[in-house]
Amino acid sequence: MDQTIIKPMIVDGYRVLYVMKVVPKMSNLKYYFRFICSTGFLFFCVMGTSAGAEYWVTKLGSDANSCTNRTTDSCLTIQKGISMAKLPGDIVNIGAGTYIEDSATSPFTTKAEWLDGDYASLGFDYSGAPGNPITIQAASGDEGKVIIDSQMARVGIQTKYADYIHIRGLTLINNYLVGIASWGQQSNIVANEERLSVGIVVENCYIYNTAGPYGKNMSAIGMWGSKDWIVRNNKLEKVYTLNSTRGGQGIQAYGVINALIENNDIKDVTHGIFWKDHFVKDLARTPVFESEIRFNKIEATTTGVYVGTRGDGTVEAGENYVHHNIIYGYGDSGYAVRVSVSNAFAISAPIRIENNLFDAEGNKSFHIYVDGSEKAYIKGNIFTRSTGTDLALIKYSKPGELLASDYNVYGMSPLFTVDKYSTTSKSYTGLSAWQAAKKADSTTLGIDNPDANSLNQSYSALFVEPNTDRDYKYLIDSPAIGMMPDGSNAGPYQYGSEIIGSSILLNSRPKAPSWVD
Repeated sequence: MDQTIIKPMIVDGYRVLYVMKVVPKMSNLKYYFRFICSTGFLFFCVMGTSAGAEYWVTKLGSDANSCTNRTTDSCLTIQKGISMAKLPGDIVNIGAGTYIEDSATSPFTTKAEWLDGDYASLGFDYSGAPGNPITIQAASGDEGKVIIDSQMARVGIQTKYADYIHIRGLTLINNYLVGIASWGQQSNIVANEERLSVGIVVENCYIYNTAGPYGKNMSAIGMWGSKDWIVRNNKLEKVYTLNSTRGGQGIQAYGVINALIENNDIKDVTHGIFWKDHFVKDLARTPVFESEIRFNKIEATTTGVYVGTRGDGTVEAGENYVHHNIIYGYGDSGYAVRVSVSNAFAISAPIRIENNLFDAEGNKSFHIYVDGSEKAYIKGNIFTRSTGTDLALIKYSKPGELLASDYNVYGMSPLFTVDKYSTTSKSYTGLSAWQAAKKADSTTLGIDNPDANSLNQSYSALFVEPNTDRDYKYLIDSPAIGMMPDGSNAGPYQYGSEIIGSSILLNSRPKAPSWVD
C-alpha cells in the first residue's frame, strides 16, 4: 500500500504543508512529492496525478544543459534526458538522429547490466506510478527517426528495476541479445511482487537486427519477470544467432503475468512469442493469467506462439488467450501455436485459441499442438496449406482435454491426432472422420463430435490473390464469411474492421551490418 505523510514546515518564512508519498518498489527513488500550497494561516495541498515535467534531447544539444527546452536548452544524450525524468508523469522527448550510447560509461546512470556482464545502451533508475508513467518518446513529428544504434555490443534499453515506464516511437537497431529488456524476478514458483518489472508499455517502436552467440536467449523484447506489460503496434524484425542457423524470438518472457501483446508485426524470427517460464499465485498452485495475444501478424520459421518451460520439474503455465492473429511461415515440423508443458510441476491452465489464421504454406507442420494444458478451446480459426497435422492432442503424464473445437475452416485434407505419442494414439484423416469421434475414444478428447459446424475449404476459395502483403483478405464469397454462430466471420477478420499487425509506417529500413545480409 502507498503511504502518504503530511507534515507542516516553514519555507521562506511561510508555513506550508509538506506532502510525501511513500511508494513501494520505486528503485532508487523511494520517495517522491509534488505540492501546490497557499501561504499564511490558511493553506491546502493538492496531491495526486501530475502532468509532470518535459525534457528534451536533440543532436544539437549539450549535456551541460538542463533539458528543459528543445531549441535553447536541450541535452545531447538520451541518458542525460532520462536521468532528469525522476518523477511520475515526467516525459523525455527525443529529436531525430542516430544516438550511440553506453550506460556502462555514462555519468548519468548506474550501469544497466543485463546478464553475464552484458550492459545496455540505456537504463532507467527511476519509476513512474500507476496511471502516471515516466515516458521516453520520439518528439512529435520525429517518430521512427530517433535511432538508437547499439552496434552489436550492447542490449538496447534495459528498464532495470523501474516500473511504469512508457517507450514510444523509437527505432532500436543492431542490438546485442535484446532490443528492450527488463530485469525483474527471473523465475520462482510464486511470483515475488517486489521483484517484478511492472507496468511497462512499448508501443510504435521498430526493433531491427538483434543477435548474440549460440547458447544465449535472443529476443527483440525480453520480459524477464514481468507484470502488466503492454506491447503494442511495434515492428520486430530479424533476431538470430551469430555463426549459427539457430534463431531468436520476437518477444520472450521468463515469468509473465497479465501481458497484452497486440497489433505487432513480428518477422524473421524462430519463435514469434515464447513464454519460457511461468509463475503461480500461491503454494496451493493457482496459476496466474499470463497473456492475451491478439491482432498480431507473425512470420516465424518454427513457432508463432510457443508456451513452454525451462526444463523438467519447472512451473506450469498460466492461462493464455490467443485470438485474431495471422501466423505464417513455420516450416516443416513447425507450429502455429504450440503448448508444450507436460514436464512442469502440475498441469497447466487453459489455452483459448480463437479466430486466428494459420498458413503453413505447404509445409509438413503442426497447426496446433497441445501438450499438458488442462483445457483447450479452439474456435473460429482458419487452418490452411498444411501437409502435416492440423490438431495434435498429446497424452503424457498430465493429459488435458479438448473441451471445444468448432466453427473452424480446414484445408482439404485435415489430420487430427489424439493421445499422440502414447500406446492409445489415434488419428483421424478428413473432417468427417473427426466429426464422428467420441469422447470415449481417448483421454485427451473431452467432447463428442468435435467440429460439427466446421468446414473443408481450399486456400484459393478463401482469399483474394495475390497476397504479397500477407493481408489475407477474404473473397466476397469466401465460405469463412458469416459462418460463426452470431453471423460473424471465421478467422481474424471476424467483423471485417479488424487491423491485424502494426499500423506504423517505415520510410526506410536501417541498414544491417555487412555480415547479416
